[in-house]
Amino acid sequence: MKLPHNDRRVGLVLLGLLLLIASGCSTTGVKTVRVGSAAGINSILVLPFDDLAKIYGEAGLIKCPLCDYYFEAGPVPPNAVDWLSERLVGILGQHSTAVLITHGRSFDQSKPASSTGMLTERKLVAQAGRSIKADAVLTGYIYRYEERVGTPYAASQPASVAFSIHLIRSADGADVWFGYVDETQQTLSENLFNVAVFWQRKGRWVSADEMAEAGLTELLDKFPKQ
Repeated sequence: MKLPHNDRRVGLVLLGLLLLIASGCSTTGVKTVRVGSAAGINSILVLPFDDLAKIYGEAGLIKCPLCDYYFEAGPVPPNAVDWLSERLVGILGQHSTAVLITHGRSFDQSKPASSTGMLTERKLVAQAGRSIKADAVLTGYIYRYEERVGTPYAASQPASVAFSIHLIRSADGADVWFGYVDETQQTLSENLFNVAVFWQRKGRWVSADEMAEAGLTELLDKFPKQ
């Protein structure tokens, strides 16, 4: 049975659109922003992620301490910070030629850093880099890390994660690069533009760790070359 001419044209257009989406578009809520030059950055202090939901609460919106983006807050399990911090170092080591220096967070944000009052988060991060003579600091913030409820093929609640990472030059606190992941898994019927990710995940409901690692890998694929 042959389809009417107009129906065939519509079908071909839809097929082409699906192929285009599947081949080239990122639909996972992952965004990278290249701000400045990474020239001269030969060493990077990698700070562990900071759980901002623990500080500001698990409801409402949280503003990134280093940029103008806001993220929906949510619960962050205790093991998420260490797990994501370890994956950050492991994946970054495959993409950067700089010497990576791992360290605990080198400052206490709850206390004044000088007699004139609080230093800004950006100045504190840059100061941490200068204190160990690192050319730049990579720091990250977690806003939400909600686990899937259910199984890979029958979930009553999808995984949902939000975090950002920032590369700050130690000398002056300037932005070099930053990116973020902000995603709640959707079904293909909820969002047709998820077709590429749907096939990558083989139609499964992924865990929060799987979602976070995939987003982190996509972000660091665009990490600036030294």
